Amino acid sequence: VVELLKRRLNEGKESNLYFYRDSNQNEVDILVNNGSSLDAIEVKSAMTYNPSFEKALLKVNEWVNPPVGKRTIIYAGTLEDDKGDIRLLNYRNMWWGGLNYLSSMQGSNGFKTDIEIKKAT
Repeated sequence: VVELLKRRLNEGKESNLYFYRDSNQNEVDILVNNGSSLDAIEVKSAMTYNPSFEKALLKVNEWVNPPVGKRTIIYAGTLEDDKGDIRLLNYRNMWWGGLNYLSSMQGSNGFKTDIEIKKAT
């Protein structure tokens, strides 16, 4: 998380990075605000992929607005996949084509920066 923040600030961009957690212990490690949508990122230290990593990413649209576009899991394992709805990425490759889209996201160009928290029903 800190490396992502450092990179954006060193490039002269606003962070546009948020963390989500509610009273029901639902959480998303990183939300990147693109103005009209959010990107959701879960960071895991595990070397082995587990489908439970996707739990929060599959439900995040119930919790926040604007809606989530890209979903990514960053972890320590070697299995990578960018074909499905949720990208799976090794942390070593996140700048080499993996998360470069984060680096190219808009910063201070007038995008709305508010994230609306949806009330639990």
